[in-house]
Amino acid sequence: MEKEYYITKEQFIALKEAWKQKQSHSASEMIIYNILRSKPADNGFCKKTKNIQGEDEWYAFNQARCVAENFCSPDHIMVEDPTAPLNRITGRPGKKWIFDIEPALSRFKAKYGLDMPEDIRSKIKESMK
Repeated sequence: MEKEYYITKEQFIALKEAWKQKQSHSASEMIIYNILRSKPADNGFCKKTKNIQGEDEWYAFNQARCVAENFCSPDHIMVEDPTAPLNRITGRPGKKWIFDIEPALSRFKAKYGLDMPEDIRSKIKESMK
């Protein structure tokens, strides 16, 4: 029986090369790295038994998981909306928020050396403790 991997062998080689470029990595980067390697997201983390913050044994992991999820999320950018009514004070059209995934895709490619998988955010969400 052959094991099913999340990324291809070529992507794995590119991931390892990009990973070696940096001396140390944050906890959120480790979570994404674990998921890309088809490992449990909490690989390398352990629950805290002393001085627990907020009565959550997995507080540090959950905080790092939130940062990892935000890293892979689209950016929120405010732009002028020509269809909105004019602002009474400035005389300019109103503004609206748009979601732009391109910055997140380029950040991911620069850090991990491969294109961001479409379902990476769902895999990060599933890993919540």
